[in-house]
Amino acid sequence: MEVKLNSVGKSFNSKVVLQDVSFTLKTGKAYALLGKNGAGKSTILNLIVQLLQPEKGSIGYDGVIYKDLPTELKRKVGFLSEQGNIIEDLDALNYLKLMALLYGLTPAESEDRINELLQYFFEDVPYKKRMASFSTGMKKKVALCAALVHKPDFLILDEPFTGLDPFSVKKVIELILQYQSPSRTVLIASHDLAHLSKVITDVLVIRDNSVVFDDTMDAFTDHQEVQFEDRYFEYLQTGKEQNSSLQWL
Repeated sequence: MEVKLNSVGKSFNSKVVLQDVSFTLKTGKAYALLGKNGAGKSTILNLIVQLLQPEKGSIGYDGVIYKDLPTELKRKVGFLSEQGNIIEDLDALNYLKLMALLYGLTPAESEDRINELLQYFFEDVPYKKRMASFSTGMKKKVALCAALVHKPDFLILDEPFTGLDPFSVKKVIELILQYQSPSRTVLIASHDLAHLSKVITDVLVIRDNSVVFDDTMDAFTDHQEVQFEDRYFEYLQTGKEQNSSLQWL
């Protein structure tokens, strides 16, 4: 799926968060969406899935602009929000069955997928345990399962590594790499640069409410002449950080 943002703007309580944001997410690519806290990364993701509406500009999906995304298109998108947004009163198994049903899968189609996803992420699968008792990392893994169970064409991940132990992070990295294909698109917003650098092909950087970089990972690192982290700081460091001191400590 190709998604194109054209001069998108968004404000909250008169505070401008995004201004004239334009970029295209191309099929077959895996994008990192970079920016400081409050830069508008999560806002962009929520705009793409229409949890928010832009105040100006447009968002096109395979060349079509929709006022309301049709169900058929929604079922082609897998979205992991930063918060996870699972139904904690349910157990993991029944929650994933519900999500699979909402995505249009039959019980026969979803049963093996759900079991395989849970077994992939959990050593002891908590089939009948209410998710309210889960740790932050366990909830994140179930939310990832929900984003993947319907084999989406477009996978959107907001901070997928946060709250996970190193073993689970390794599994997420391997899963993202396995998921990528010429017919799929991936968009990841994350501050975990070391993990991101292992799974992405392209980079988008948001600064001062706008896109300041939109190109390949190879171009971002000058053909690997510059470290990913160093280039990140070059684009996002304002100089104000260096003027701050905590001498009283």
